[in-house]
Amino acid sequence: SSVLFLPYMGLFREVYLNSYLVGEGLSGFIPSIAALAQGVGGNPECKNVTKDDGSIVVEPVSEEPRFTAQDFFLFLLGMMILSLTAFILLEWLPSSRNERTENGLISERRDSNESISSQIQAKNSPREKEDEANSDNMSVRVMDTSDSHLVLPEAESNNEVALLLVTLGAVCCLANGALPSIQSYSCLPYGNTVYHLAATLNSMANPMM
Repeated sequence: SSVLFLPYMGLFREVYLNSYLVGEGLSGFIPSIAALAQGVGGNPECKNVTKDDGSIVVEPVSEEPRFTAQDFFLFLLGMMILSLTAFILLEWLPSSRNERTENGLISERRDSNESISSQIQAKNSPREKEDEANSDNMSVRVMDTSDSHLVLPEAESNNEVALLLVTLGAVCCLANGALPSIQSYSCLPYGNTVYHLAATLNSMANPMM
C-alpha cells in the first residue's frame, strides 16, 4: 500500500521514487495480464444434457478457463515472495543502505565541520583577522541592500489546501469505491466476457492514470 511504502521511500533519495511508482503500477498490471490470459471461457451456451434416467434437458454449459484459479493464486504468491525478497534486500543490503538520505546528511555535516575547523585553524595572523572583519562588514552591507529585493513565495491558503483535499477525496471515492461497486451491475447483463474484460482492463488502466 502507498500509505505504508511512501514513508519508507522517504528514507532514500528522491531519484528512486520513480522506480517505486513504476513497481507499484506493475503490481496491478502484471496480474491483470495473467487474468486476461486465464479468460472466463466465454458466455454459457445452452446444450442438450442427458440425465442418468435417460431424459434430455437443456442446460447452460460454460467452457473451462485456460488455467485454474489455484494456478492464478500460486502466480500471485510467487509475486509476493519476490517482492518480499526485494524488500529484505533493500532493507539490509549494505549497498542499498548507503543510498539513504540520512547517510548523505551525515557525510555533508562531516565535510562542513571539517571545512569550518580548517578555516578556524587558518586564522592566525592579525592581518587575516582584519581582512575577515572587512569582508564581514561588506557582506553585511550587501545583505542589507539585497534584502529589500527578496521576494518570498506566498504560502498556500487554507482554502486552496481544502479544495485540493476535497478533490482528491472525490477522485479516490469514485475510482476505488463508487465505480467498482456498480461495475458488476452495469456489465454483467452483457455477459461474462464483457464483465471480465471491464474488470481486468480497469485494473490495467488504473496504474497508468
